[in-house]
Amino acid sequence: MTIIDIWTGESSDPFKLKPINSAEIKHVELDLGVELPETYKQLILKQNGGYITYNSYPTKKPTAWSEDHIQFDYILGIGNEEGILDSELLIKEWDLPKGLILINGDGHTWVALDYRKKKKNPPVIYFDTEENTSFKLAKNFDVFLSKLYIGTDEAEAELEEWTKEEAEAIFKGSDEDLISSVIISLQSNDDLDWVVSKLKSLATHKSNLVRETAVAVLGTVLGNFPDNEEWLMKQLEEFSRHEDDLIRRETAEAMLNHVMNGIKEEFVFRYNNIIEMLVSDRDEDVRELAEHAKEEMDVR
Repeated sequence: MTIIDIWTGESSDPFKLKPINSAEIKHVELDLGVELPETYKQLILKQNGGYITYNSYPTKKPTAWSEDHIQFDYILGIGNEEGILDSELLIKEWDLPKGLILINGDGHTWVALDYRKKKKNPPVIYFDTEENTSFKLAKNFDVFLSKLYIGTDEAEAELEEWTKEEAEAIFKGSDEDLISSVIISLQSNDDLDWVVSKLKSLATHKSNLVRETAVAVLGTVLGNFPDNEEWLMKQLEEFSRHEDDLIRRETAEAMLNHVMNGIKEEFVFRYNNIIEMLVSDRDEDVRELAEHAKEEMDVR
């Protein structure tokens, strides 16, 4: 997942607010008395809130959504009515702690930037008002973004399962919505070599929707699922040299995710080699992700 492709761009998006500029963002920060995360501000300058191409965030604790994740498919922009400027009113309405900026929620569950102890680079917190529970999701907004993934609804997954042969046939067709649905389902396929080969091929599809879905799922597979670390290492090494900027961004994002979660000593040298290469990448987003990973490696 990268800054450039996070928004779905839906025309009837209820969370998409009117565009905002840097000067207006600065004014909002002064009013709120906090510094919004830099990556959040970059996202908002591209589109002021809305649905995103990801829908899930992994958790180590059970939530109202699932045993191992929460639903997260939109980010609130800067404004009133479906924006972060509603936070003060919603905090009072739902009896939440002061010092939060809500970026997603439905009343019963919330995801927020927690400014109670710091005025910049806040952690991201999950709240369940019915259970009266809360816990930290990520130490900052960048880490939170790096772990978002595309989850498949269990009920939907039971109805939509394809064999490799069926998937291959669909991939050869022209129904981009169906192709994208099958691509998302690949996350549950155990044959990772086959999955990655299909995603590599579909990442060059003529349809923007198919390309973006394939690249996003590739990032999810590399960032969240593989248990075979040697296999993962080889994939990261290969895709870090890929000619496509979006694929290298997803690779850098996945790499950062693994570095933050801890890597085995035997792989440190190879991770450092990838990082050293990507910090001089031609793509700015790749460079920033690699720099972040380098900082994390330096303090590990």
